[in-house]
Amino acid sequence: MIEKLIEKAKKENKKVYIYDHKFPDGDAISSSCSIVEYLKSNGIDASYVVTKSVNSYTQVVGQIPTTQSVAPNPISLIVDTSTLDYAENKMFLGSQPEDIYVIDHHMKAKGMLCIEDELHLPEDNVLRDCSASSTCEILVNEFEREQLSPRIANMLTLGLITDT
Repeated sequence: MIEKLIEKAKKENKKVYIYDHKFPDGDAISSSCSIVEYLKSNGIDASYVVTKSVNSYTQVVGQIPTTQSVAPNPISLIVDTSTLDYAENKMFLGSQPEDIYVIDHHMKAKGMLCIEDELHLPEDNVLRDCSASSTCEILVNEFEREQLSPRIANMLTLGLITDT
């Protein structure tokens, strides 16, 4: 799915914003930051969007600036977030459903709607793997291995360790 997102961002010359859940943990922070690094290494303008200061894990992921607004009509990628209510912010609602992607490892709770259901996203825009221990584990399998820098590998390792 990441490759599909990269192709779309290049073809349509769109910025990509990455979002995660309230009170982000190591998996949310590491997966968000590693995706930004990976997209940038592929020539994509990408940013991690949080509205509240995140001070955890900065030794590995670096400082994370807060954001109060995003460009219009971007591509949005929501990670490690199972429901709309659990999202740290909802600036991704400025994207069209076909421009919103989800990568998550949480199981769909019986009788509950997941974020992709709530947003009416195309099936191809969702990568939900409930057998994965973390979103970072999913990303290890998504990223092209030859493009994994030591920095991205460290971030993914942090997310794997903190979520398992």
